[in-house]
Amino acid sequence: MDHELLSSLKRQVTTLGASLNFVLEPSPAQAGENQPPEGTLIWTNSFAVMILVPVPGSNETLQPTAHDAQEWLWQRITDEEKRARFLDGYLLLALSTMPVNALRSEVSQIELDTSVCRKHVIWPNAQGSWDHKLWAVTCLGLPETQHFAREDLVMPALPAVASRALKYYEADQNYQTVADKLVEEAKLAARKNN
Repeated sequence: MDHELLSSLKRQVTTLGASLNFVLEPSPAQAGENQPPEGTLIWTNSFAVMILVPVPGSNETLQPTAHDAQEWLWQRITDEEKRARFLDGYLLLALSTMPVNALRSEVSQIELDTSVCRKHVIWPNAQGSWDHKLWAVTCLGLPETQHFAREDLVMPALPAVASRALKYYEADQNYQTVADKLVEEAKLAARKNN
């Protein structure tokens, strides 16, 4: 995958993940550990480990790359569980271009496979942005919370019939009386229109 394209993806994932306290690990694995697929980037937070794996070159490499990445992530999650850290797993497989033909069905098969972790196959749009696919990533696609003052809230106006129903209920404290009055109003309105 082109270095500039991968750098752009890394920036976008880091930015989106920051609101959920995802931190990019400095190196994918220490010596002696099972090594992740080449080029793997790893983000972690208190509830999840998310890995981004660039899929090399040809279309034939998607399934094997997905398999290797899933196996590595399974091992990582298992190791964390042994330390009493129970994490969700997210696997992002990055293609350099939009999949076509048979590769589209492979993408669907991978994303629908629920074993080990949630899986997303992503690719850039024509402008080189990954946003359109990253918003669909379960742990990244949540919008940031917007905080606002209570005085900014506006109570919408009720339809006239609803306002009258509330007024009738406040006066009589009886739903049946309210319903009867509204039915009578509707009958009067119907007679006037005829």
